[in-house]
Amino acid sequence: MQTLPRGVRERSGSYFIDITVKGKRYTETCASLRQAAERVEIVRSALKSGKAVEKSGGGEIWTLKQAFDFAFDRRWKQHKSERTAIFNCQDALKYFGEEFPMSELTTEAVDGYVMHLENKGNADGTINRKISRLNVMFKMAQDRKKTGDNTGFKYEHRRETQGRIRWMDRDEEDRLLANLERIGLQEHADVVRVAIDTGFRMGEIWRLKPFDVDMATGRLTVWENKTDKPRSIVMTSRVKTVLMAYEKSDNQPYFPRSKEWLIRGWNRAKHIMKLNGDAEFIPYCCRHTCCSRLVMGGVPLIKVQQWMGHRSIQTTLRYAHLAPDYADGMVNILER
Repeated sequence: MQTLPRGVRERSGSYFIDITVKGKRYTETCASLRQAAERVEIVRSALKSGKAVEKSGGGEIWTLKQAFDFAFDRRWKQHKSERTAIFNCQDALKYFGEEFPMSELTTEAVDGYVMHLENKGNADGTINRKISRLNVMFKMAQDRKKTGDNTGFKYEHRRETQGRIRWMDRDEEDRLLANLERIGLQEHADVVRVAIDTGFRMGEIWRLKPFDVDMATGRLTVWENKTDKPRSIVMTSRVKTVLMAYEKSDNQPYFPRSKEWLIRGWNRAKHIMKLNGDAEFIPYCCRHTCCSRLVMGGVPLIKVQQWMGHRSIQTTLRYAHLAPDYADGMVNILER
């Protein structure tokens, strides 16, 4: 058990200063033990000399964990981005520590965190999103005067390149499914089948329930998604077979899993396939595969956009070069 300085006691994850000198009592809540130890000496010295004591930063300072808990409860809980928010905030809580005071979340501190994420191999887009979550936590704490004198940190948003569209051909898909099944990961294989044939985002797959499926018409409806616009698609016979094998009650998801669960199994098969060096061979390439196959099959881009649920046609246009006779057709027009 840690030894606390005289005049300091722990209370609900914070450190409470309670000092009386010459009949004058002073109290203050600090986010960390280090801050409390520094403040108690300053306060005691000021009281002994008869000087007025100013509150550190004007009152209580939240810890990073307190800021996360508040932001999660007010902003992300029971929201479609709940799991992503938790995932993106976990690194910050581990790097800084749960007891890290928001008053010390400065530009320099965030620079160190960004360097840590770079060293982990996080892409620019991933770093942007993790810092964005951190900024939300800080702003919510600041609005409630829980950051002391800290007015915030500066972060230069990184430019996100489009990168290569990584999709699977039929042979690679067969190899992936065979390896998943060979190591006993049948459910992982079935999720991959559904992902490729529907183009659904993983969050949409985890939320898919029998209530969203019309076996008679063969239609699937996504009610909650990134664009907040419900959409319906038609099932392939393969998807229909998979869902029928996972019989559930109307309100139970077919696959009550998570992104982390899928990645663990995927990476095992990826290792067997000797694709460890392919950083873009990740579960999201199932969505790329669906979109690429639709475009290569000659489906009009506006129809592909509707199927995939792209917010903007600009996203769908990334696949336009895969359309059959894409270049030849244009040359023929110009040659006439």
